[in-house]
Amino acid sequence: MYINCLCITAVCSTSRRLDSNMKILRGSLTQAQLQLTRLHWVQEDVFIQAGVQSSPVMGATRATVMSEIKKVGIPSSRDHGATW
Repeated sequence: MYINCLCITAVCSTSRRLDSNMKILRGSLTQAQLQLTRLHWVQEDVFIQAGVQSSPVMGATRATVMSEIKKVGIPSSRDHGATW
């Protein structure tokens, strides 16, 4: 019976640790996605300045994303006083 309690405790501890790690990984994934989007937008700016049309392979353009945000009514970082 004591061994069963130890096994259950170990499983609970492992489960909590895995849940915690998943939260951290989700946060890291979100940050990586935001950084990738910023990189794409900088690249888009460079292409525009060079007079090169952006490729549809690059993903959503900044103008497309911003117009969708305005349609949905999501507040921007400027509305909350955030600085980037």
